[in-house]
Amino acid sequence: MKKVLLATTILGMTSGFAAAEIAFTGTAAAGFATDRNGDYRGIAQFNLAVAATGETDSGISFGVSSSISSGTDYNFGDFEFDGASDDPFVEEEYALDAEGGTLGAPTIFISGAFGKITVDLDGFDDYAGDEEDNNDVQYTYSVNGFDVGVRADVADNAGTPSVSLSLGYDLSGTKLGFVWAETGSAWEASVGRSFGPLTASLTVDDAEVLTVAAEYSADGITASLEFDSEEAYTVGLGYSANGLSIALETDEENEWEATASYDLGGGLTAVAGTNAAESVYVGAQMKF
Repeated sequence: MKKVLLATTILGMTSGFAAAEIAFTGTAAAGFATDRNGDYRGIAQFNLAVAATGETDSGISFGVSSSISSGTDYNFGDFEFDGASDDPFVEEEYALDAEGGTLGAPTIFISGAFGKITVDLDGFDDYAGDEEDNNDVQYTYSVNGFDVGVRADVADNAGTPSVSLSLGYDLSGTKLGFVWAETGSAWEASVGRSFGPLTASLTVDDAEVLTVAAEYSADGITASLEFDSEEAYTVGLGYSANGLSIALETDEENEWEATASYDLGGGLTAVAGTNAAESVYVGAQMKF
């Protein structure tokens, strides 16, 4: 991915600043895909991301990032056109306006020996549970294999911030984890370990659902299996070689999907996919 860098050194104004750097990156996509009615729609989307970072003389890092998008927004991972309708009587509508666009809210961070504080209005979901409280602030800290994360919705209309917590510890290669969310008192505990190309994990949550997952990756072959105590499962297979990647995934309800991509080099990739709902897409993705 190519980047345009603008480096600036501020001298004489204050000794607290050392240097700043601004980077621009872009992505685009074009093609055709079926919508929820089975009709083909055109895909033409562009996203420009900008990130600015700096560091003080005392070693404190800081930065901000944001993005601008335009065109018809299609999510290749979900086989869906994204967007919401202005009509309250329409549950969902696709962003098919070629002149449409959005300006993303900025994400701002400050980090140092004390950890990292990130502010992103409505940017962070709860660590645990299905609730999406859109937390505003996140704090993370890592030391000696121990990781802690705290997310909070300080702009809660109720006046009391909701809190979500994540704890992790690497015990000689065995990774222990625990997440909790104040909303719904949801929690999840996990243990995982890698054995060469194989990674296995065991998870239990507040609903007493036990989930076992395993992933294998070697020589261009990937395989994954996840099943739980409620008899739900997901199986995935993939293969990559010489720029070509193919993947197939299915679950207990036979809701399968198949995708393929071919790296043409220079940031251009041809993509195609279909699933059990007879959704289809074909097109190209670009990185700049």
